[in-house]
Amino acid sequence: MVVAPVLLMAFFGFVVLGLPSGAQGVAWPSIADTFERAVGDQGILIITGITGYFSSSLASGALIRRFGTGRTLTAAAAAITVALATYAATGSWVVLLGAGLTSGAGGGVIDTGINAYVALHHGARAMGVLHGSYGIGSTLGPLLITVLLDQQVSWRWGYGVLAVLQLAATVALWRTRHGWRALADRRSVAAGVSGIRSMLPALVGFFLVAGIEVGVGSWAFSLLTVARDRPETIAGYVVTGYWASFTVARLALGGIGDRIAPIRLLRSGIVTATAGLALVWWAPGPWASPVGLLAAGVGLAPVFPLMVLLTPLRVGSDRAAHVIGYQLGAATLGVAIIPGGLGPLIGRWGLEVVPPILTVGAAAMAIVLAGLPRLQTTRRPSTRRLS
Repeated sequence: MVVAPVLLMAFFGFVVLGLPSGAQGVAWPSIADTFERAVGDQGILIITGITGYFSSSLASGALIRRFGTGRTLTAAAAAITVALATYAATGSWVVLLGAGLTSGAGGGVIDTGINAYVALHHGARAMGVLHGSYGIGSTLGPLLITVLLDQQVSWRWGYGVLAVLQLAATVALWRTRHGWRALADRRSVAAGVSGIRSMLPALVGFFLVAGIEVGVGSWAFSLLTVARDRPETIAGYVVTGYWASFTVARLALGGIGDRIAPIRLLRSGIVTATAGLALVWWAPGPWASPVGLLAAGVGLAPVFPLMVLLTPLRVGSDRAAHVIGYQLGAATLGVAIIPGGLGPLIGRWGLEVVPPILTVGAAAMAIVLAGLPRLQTTRRPSTRRLS
């Protein structure tokens, strides 16, 4: 089956977008040592990045209408390239925070723009592969940092590699800039705003799932090494496995298509994620944390992409692009408040506070899904449009 060049670019863009997201959790203890920061200060860096991400996701619709999808995505990718290069070179904590803000802003535009494009112009298979592509990046990111640290190489070299890969994505986006179709017309803005209240359960769902996904990835390495005395190399591979489970499960979604009703996938995923996080919390043996983290990754994997894909079916194609921007904005708030907010709690009660909070959050998602009864009767989205 032939896949359109723009869709291939979307997949590659999401691979590169996921690299720094996965890498930061493993690199953070070394970054903290370099800048003489406390382990809980990762929360500051997370919140800074999310501030840029949230602001740009809300503004991305207007930017795309003004400058076009291709040009807007290219500019966002260029901003991330500069930010990653700054990570690799700066010796200032304040400058590092500024780079995090810039990287977050660029990521918000790319995430919103590409998600809306695939949701409107393609089906469940493409959405599964898209988010599987992000998982590939999120898996390779921590693996890269783990290998470098194991070889006694500075974390800065890892961010230098990420900057080069992001530069390649920027060039590729520029070369395909004329191939991106319009997301929506101007009338969709007012329609999207009017539908926000009816989307409240979905907004809460995006808040929770995104916050828990990143919360696990951001703090699992520190939990295993600092609180549970696991070797750094083993902990790094465990975190890599967590992100890898996302990749496998989301790519499997691309193959399953519409053979299983979305609501069944969502519910089974949340049950699996809750059970996995509860196992990490319980920790009856050394095997429990790795198994629990893998189960959490598999369970969380389909929730986000399926909720994005179902948006046009629930609110209409004319509203979808704008509402998706708001949903991703809610997701960024979840990433800021859940993993970022864990920082001060860790500073007060220690890293063992992480598993119970994330477990309760995962259980709360089941309650949120109960507020989305229309998902049970909504027609299944097409899965045949990969080209």
